[in-house]
Amino acid sequence: MARINLLPWREKERERRNKEFIIQMVIVTAIALICAALIWSFYNRQYASQQEANALITQANTALDRDLKEIEELESRQNEIIARMKVIEDLQGTRPIPVHVLDSLTRSVPANLYLTELERKDNILTIKGKADNPNTVTDLVRNIDSSGWMDSSKVVSIVNSGVTTQSTNPDEYVEPSPEDSYIFFEMNTNIVFPEVANPSATAEGASTNG
Repeated sequence: MARINLLPWREKERERRNKEFIIQMVIVTAIALICAALIWSFYNRQYASQQEANALITQANTALDRDLKEIEELESRQNEIIARMKVIEDLQGTRPIPVHVLDSLTRSVPANLYLTELERKDNILTIKGKADNPNTVTDLVRNIDSSGWMDSSKVVSIVNSGVTTQSTNPDEYVEPSPEDSYIFFEMNTNIVFPEVANPSATAEGASTNG
């Protein structure tokens, strides 16, 4: 004989399944929230670590910029000191030059010629004087260029003096001076510094003029 179940089993089964579904949804939601919390915590720690790293990099860059600025200041001071030392060395190196130039100039002056004015501007020496004729001035130019302390000499101008000796007494005869016929000359020459001076030329010029 067959049994017939007249109880509302379908409704109970539906309720049971609904409860299971709700429980599963709660579990899944809880797991998702936990995973989301873990992920958020992980990335939050990563972000905090990155922020700390960025702060350290910023501090390091600031310290590096400060060190670079100090290095630039030290390099600037070093360059200033080197420049001053160079000036001092140049002064010490060029200090004996005027003595050598004057000595060479004295040895280079030929007979029947004398100097009236010397003027130096930078490395250019202007020489003015009087000579008996232009050939004597040429000898002076040649002697100066062979001295080793001056070169590239050139005559700027040669002018007749036009000076005559006269007496206040018309009856008194005054013998004319040889210098009355001398010519005025002006010339320029370049002063040679030790780094470009030729010692052999200096010695040769000194021996020739001496």
